[in-house]
Amino acid sequence: LPKTVLLIIGVLACLATHASATCTIPPDGSGHVILPASTTTIAANAYDGCTDLVTIDLSAASVLTTIEDDAFKGATNLATIYITLPDSVTSIGEGAFQGCADLTTFTFATGSTLATIGVGAFFQSGL
Repeated sequence: LPKTVLLIIGVLACLATHASATCTIPPDGSGHVILPASTTTIAANAYDGCTDLVTIDLSAASVLTTIEDDAFKGATNLATIYITLPDSVTSIGEGAFQGCADLTTFTFATGSTLATIGVGAFFQSGL
């Protein structure tokens, strides 16, 4: 099946099992998501309330520039972001990691071009 169809099926499966949550790319059985290399933006509310998300791997997402508002808000079990936040990220939106109580470390790349961290981006997180 084409990647677009698989993504749609994955989103529908996520919505069916997490009625109040969204998961752009649903976590696997261990709560792990690997973002594709082509990812430039993590959309607003992409993982809002997605409590099955435990880890997200950004190692391939070398062109990631933006983490939009509330992208991971309420993903209360998100504990690990694999690999340093790519130096290509210029903006982290408002409330992006709000309520991620298990998130206790967040590493920025040497030479980071991060220019904006929105209000409350890490509010009520473990940081």
